[in-house]
Amino acid sequence: MRKAFLIFLFAPFLIGAQQYGNEWINFSQQYFKIPIYKTGIHRLEYSTIKISFFQTGIDISDIGINEFQVFGREKEVALFIEDEDSNGFLNGDDYIEFYAEKNSSWLDSLVYTSPDYVPDPYYSLFNDTIRYFLTWNPQGFGLRMINEDSTNFNSYSPLDYCWNKSYSKFSSDYTLGEQEDGLSSPLFENGEGWVGPVLTKGNANTENLSTPNSFNGGPDANVRITIVSSNSAEVLPPVNPPPNNHNTKLYFNNSLIIDTSYYGYEKINFKFPATVSSTSSAIKHEIGTIGQGADRQHISEITIWYPHNLDFNGDSTFTFGVGNNPIASKSRIDFTNLHNSVNNPILYVVNNEVKRVRVDYNNTSGKVLIPNTTIGDSLICFITDSLNFIPVNDLSPVGSNGFFRNLNGLNLNNGYVIV
Repeated sequence: MRKAFLIFLFAPFLIGAQQYGNEWINFSQQYFKIPIYKTGIHRLEYSTIKISFFQTGIDISDIGINEFQVFGREKEVALFIEDEDSNGFLNGDDYIEFYAEKNSSWLDSLVYTSPDYVPDPYYSLFNDTIRYFLTWNPQGFGLRMINEDSTNFNSYSPLDYCWNKSYSKFSSDYTLGEQEDGLSSPLFENGEGWVGPVLTKGNANTENLSTPNSFNGGPDANVRITIVSSNSAEVLPPVNPPPNNHNTKLYFNNSLIIDTSYYGYEKINFKFPATVSSTSSAIKHEIGTIGQGADRQHISEITIWYPHNLDFNGDSTFTFGVGNNPIASKSRIDFTNLHNSVNNPILYVVNNEVKRVRVDYNNTSGKVLIPNTTIGDSLICFITDSLNFIPVNDLSPVGSNGFFRNLNGLNLNNGYVIV
C-alpha cells in the first residue's frame, strides 16, 4: 500500500519530467505484446502473426517485411526475417527472429532514492516477465541484424580465451530497510529489496560458484559480491558520530580478501580481482565481532567474470564475451565441445550492432570470425543451434485495437494516478 501512495504522491512531478521512457512509441502505429520470460532467440512464425492480426482486423498481406519492427526495453530490437520465396511479404514458413532478454532490475532504479541502492541487477522487484512489442512502420525503416558470412580464417590468428560469467542470485528474503516506529518510508531506500537468507554475528556461510574451464595464464577474474545489511544496532547512550555496527569478512578460495566495518543500513558492492579454480570457486561470508550489537547481513548476488578457455562445456547454448579490437576487422574463435545435439550453430553478437554470424562447424567443434567494431570495449556473443529458438505463441494487441493511448494532448498540470 505504501508503494501505491508513493505513485499517487509523486505522479504530478513525474508528469512534468522531460523523459517518460515511452519516446519509442509512435501513437499512429499499432503494437502487439510479446511476453518474454527467458533470454534467447525468439521466433514469431507467420501463422501466429497472421491469426493475431486477423483477430484485430489487420491483413498481414498488406505489410511488407521491411516494415516490421520490434521494441523492447525502450529501444528498437534488430530482426532477422526469413522470406523463403523472396516476395517481400510474410507467408508459408516465413518467420521473424530476434534476441530478447528476460526481465531484470534494469528499471527498478526509478523507484529508489538512488540507483546505487538496487540490491540485485538480475532480479526485478515486480515481475520476471517483460513485454516486447511487435509493430510495423509503413516507411519501411525497421532495424535488422547484420549477416556476417566471412570464412577467410587463415587471415586471423585464433584467440586463446574468451570471457564467461558465473553468477548466483538470492531472493528468499525481503529486507525493509530503515524503519521508524515500525513504519517504512514510502520510498525505496538503502537496504531494501530481495536478498538471500540472513547471516548473523559470529557466523559464516560459504557459496560455491561454478567456474569450469578457466583459462590458465590469462588475466585475473573480476568478482563482485553484493551485501545488504538489514539492521542498525543502537549504542546507548548515543555517540556522535555513531560507531560501526557491522563487520563483513569475505574469503575467496579460503583467502581473506575483505575485512571491513561500517554503520547502518547499507547495500555494498564488494569488487576485487581473483584467480579462479578450473571447476568451482568458493566465496565465504563471515560476520566478525567488533563490539557491535545484533548484526544482520544478506548476500543478494555474486558474480564472477573470468577468462574461459574455448571448451564450451558441452552446452547447447553458450554466452561469452571477447575483447573488442577496433584495429582489427575480426576476431577468430576456434571452439570445442558444443553439445552433440547442435547441428547448425549460429553466433549472434548481441550488444552494439547486432550481428548474425556464420559458424564453420563439424561435430561439436567449430570456428567463427567475430566482427569487431569501434563501439565499446567488448562484444557479447550468444551461440546456439538454428533450431534452438524460443517460439512466441502469445501475441496480443495493446488495449483492444493495438493503439497506445496518447496522453500528451491532455491537460495534466494537475494530473495524478491512483493505484
